[in-house]
Amino acid sequence: MGYNYSSVARATELSEAVTGSATLLKVSSVTGLPTVPFTVVVDVATESEEILTVTGVAGLNLTVMRGQDGTAAVPHQVGAVVRHMAVGRDFRQAQDHIDAASNVHGLAGGAAVVGTSSAQTITNKTISGASNTFQAVPGSVLNDGTVVAAKLGTGAVTTAKISDANVTTAKIADAGVTTPKIADANVTTPKIADASVTTAKIGDSQVTAAKIVDGGVGTAELADGAVTPAKVVGRTVRAVADGTAATALETAETPTASAPLVVWNQSTNRLQVSEGTGFFDQSGVVLGRYPLVTLSGSMPAGTLSLASSQTIPAAPFGESPYQLRVSASIRADIPAGLGFRLRLLYDGVTFAESTLTNSGGTQNTMTLYASNVAYVNNPASDTTHVLVAQLTALSGTILNVTGGWWSIEAQARGNL
Repeated sequence: MGYNYSSVARATELSEAVTGSATLLKVSSVTGLPTVPFTVVVDVATESEEILTVTGVAGLNLTVMRGQDGTAAVPHQVGAVVRHMAVGRDFRQAQDHIDAASNVHGLAGGAAVVGTSSAQTITNKTISGASNTFQAVPGSVLNDGTVVAAKLGTGAVTTAKISDANVTTAKIADAGVTTPKIADANVTTPKIADASVTTAKIGDSQVTAAKIVDGGVGTAELADGAVTPAKVVGRTVRAVADGTAATALETAETPTASAPLVVWNQSTNRLQVSEGTGFFDQSGVVLGRYPLVTLSGSMPAGTLSLASSQTIPAAPFGESPYQLRVSASIRADIPAGLGFRLRLLYDGVTFAESTLTNSGGTQNTMTLYASNVAYVNNPASDTTHVLVAQLTALSGTILNVTGGWWSIEAQARGNL
């Protein structure tokens, strides 16, 4: 045990007598005493002299170990002198340290002191990586197989510490390379072996138009049925079957003037071009719009719109009077005794209407057609117009609603 010392400790006295077994001394002063543990001597140079080790100080009370360094624990009277002193053990401990070649500074038996300048061989030691730092350990001093993952601290192996040629395929565990571990620019075409990229290795959304070289996808490279509307970015074109013939080409998005919708007009036996959301200029004098019919399948009793309502801008020909022709047609299988109605609404008012009822004894395929013309003679006071085409099942369920279309055409009166 090491002890503490003070050069300014004053002699004090017992304020109460103590027995030979008491471990608490009450003194008149503790001025200048060092921190515990330290040595005091009671009744110095008398037959009752006793060396004590002080292990605690609380106010004027000293907690002590009695009869130290060969002295006896004896009673002491009130007023006995108590002094902080150096005694024989203090000198013996220093000399023992000077003389010792081992077992010093708290080391275990047989241990030698490790210096910081002279070369020494250290054996049978455990060095904690948590409280020690190892620097510049050359590879030549590491035995093969001695550096394992468990012995490497988190973050200890960085890219700068790995030589270019030291990472080989044999040193990478299966599944060790994952997407988060690969930098964006590190995978280049020369690093990918032919046949290594298969369909199973390509994510559903990874192939975009920007990643396909122009001319890279030919007809021969498309499997039958592989191109569906959902798989084509931008405009999807598909044929809509009507009986045995294709009667319309539809787009999966709203058509525009730069990418129009082409519709087969059954009443005129010709293809018509539409932008869907605004008029498409045909020869400068006829403006047309052919909304995409979205109604299909069976329909119970009630009313549905063939497509969204269409807003026609005011005065499409400026100051020139014009006429607005609206036509629509729908075809469906009508069970015996049931009927259906096609109605065109112009600014909320019925503009044209057609009704058919199957009066026969069996189900029949029937076609409804409705058309009308509005004349606008004073464009200066013209406003926008809203057109709606509605289909109504009068009673029961009509079946196989197909072949629907409607068209809106405006023509300047001066060109009639």
